[in-house]
Amino acid sequence: MTRKRSVGNLISAAGVALLLISPLIVLQWIDQPSSATFPIFLFGMLWLMAAIFAAIIVPLFRSLGKGYRMSMHPATMLLSAFLLVLLAATWGGIVNDQMPCFLGVPNCD
Repeated sequence: MTRKRSVGNLISAAGVALLLISPLIVLQWIDQPSSATFPIFLFGMLWLMAAIFAAIIVPLFRSLGKGYRMSMHPATMLLSAFLLVLLAATWGGIVNDQMPCFLGVPNCD
């Protein structure tokens, strides 16, 4: 893979991750417009997990989309699938746990 394509994939993954967490940021900002209590670390971790997820899944789909020909080693595909499930479960658990805070429930923590 060329360096230009790698950088493009990373930029695309970062953009997809930003689109994923943008609604949560808007909900949090509407509820608490004060920057002193804004959970930057939480949104940074959510963005990072979503970006890693997107960076892993793009080559995986690209590999599977080539006429069902395996261009990726099966062990690499298995590890990628495991990491995707782990990231999705962790991301979903964090969002599920913090959703009352995003929606403005008082004393949600």
